[in-house]
Amino acid sequence: GGRVRWYQDRRCRLFLAGYGVLAFTFILLDEVVPIYAAARRSAGGLELSPQQLGVPLSFSGACLLIYTAVFYGMVVKRLGLMTTLLLGILGTSVPILIVPLVTLVPAGAVAAQLAILAVCLGAKSVFAGSAFTSSVVLLNQAAPPGELATVNGVGQAVSSLVTLVPA
Repeated sequence: GGRVRWYQDRRCRLFLAGYGVLAFTFILLDEVVPIYAAARRSAGGLELSPQQLGVPLSFSGACLLIYTAVFYGMVVKRLGLMTTLLLGILGTSVPILIVPLVTLVPAGAVAAQLAILAVCLGAKSVFAGSAFTSSVVLLNQAAPPGELATVNGVGQAVSSLVTLVPA
């Protein structure tokens, strides 16, 4: 036979599915946290204003940019792609499990709430960035010869499609 197509390659299909699951999970987390933070305290939220929530979200974005630009390559070089992916997936769960506990901080201690959220969201961004970036690289490496553009296109389509689910 001819060349192997991306959909015939088990490894490529698995990494594509994993990429989609990660995209869905991280999009869901990015959508749920602001809803939780803005919800009334009586509903279990923090009752933060958009301006207040902007502080930890901005910090989170800065953490992601700095980590990806400066540190991600060093981490992958030391740990390898698969270990970085797994560490990113597992590491993301820790700060996300802490976020709901911010409701235990008294309502008047907004600075403490924002600080805890900033640290948690910053850590989530670093771990999620590790997982997602490693997933993309592994997917690209799994693409059969001559199929890289198609695999990238399908990956982007999957990532776009999963955005419909949380909405």
